[in-house]
Amino acid sequence: MSEEKKQQQLKEVCRSRGVSLTPQRRAIMRALAVRGDHPTADQLYDDLSCQMPGMSRTTVYRVLETFVKLGLVRKVDSRASKAHFDADVTLHPHLVCLDCGKVCDFEDRDFGVLKPPAMTDDGFQIVDYAVTLVGYCRQCRHHEKASSD
Repeated sequence: MSEEKKQQQLKEVCRSRGVSLTPQRRAIMRALAVRGDHPTADQLYDDLSCQMPGMSRTTVYRVLETFVKLGLVRKVDSRASKAHFDADVTLHPHLVCLDCGKVCDFEDRDFGVLKPPAMTDDGFQIVDYAVTLVGYCRQCRHHEKASSD
């Protein structure tokens, strides 16, 4: 989704949920929407710290968590201590490198797409799911091969 469309979605969701549309929220959504990767909160803070010197790292974390709760952003488990964030909230699989921690989209959008029931037999309501494939990215495999030669 384009930056402009994400900004429009942010406006609409904030307005409908009674959440104020602050300059910090706009800037964080813009920074996330223009990145092609799946940045951490710290990476977004680094991107924005020069543009908005008064914004704290804590603000970036809080805004991202608000975006996740509003359904504007997806939090991606990277198996590392830091979560990564994705402006694309459609259900799609991710690849995670076990060596460098890189997170990216798996281009086969149909892989792992499930149609779970809304409710399990024992009453558990399913609201979301994630498919994450873990392994080693090309750069890490190349580096490992070069190190062993």
